[in-house]
Amino acid sequence: MEAGEAAANAIWELTKKLGLPQRLCDVGVPEEGLEECAEASLYDGDVVYNPKTIDDSQETSPSTRHWRQAA
Repeated sequence: MEAGEAAANAIWELTKKLGLPQRLCDVGVPEEGLEECAEASLYDGDVVYNPKTIDDSQETSPSTRHWRQAA
């Protein structure tokens, strides 16, 4: 397992133990709102810390697989 995947799994488990929402649908974001969330994230100030370059020419339609996935 890569370090990044291990870190993501550890955060997932920690937030789950704390009883925090795991998915956007858990906080009331409807499936129809996923694209708007993806587009808004392009302009979030924290995106500058992403090691991969992101711009609005990239595909912003997120997969609904994780939105539907059981926590």
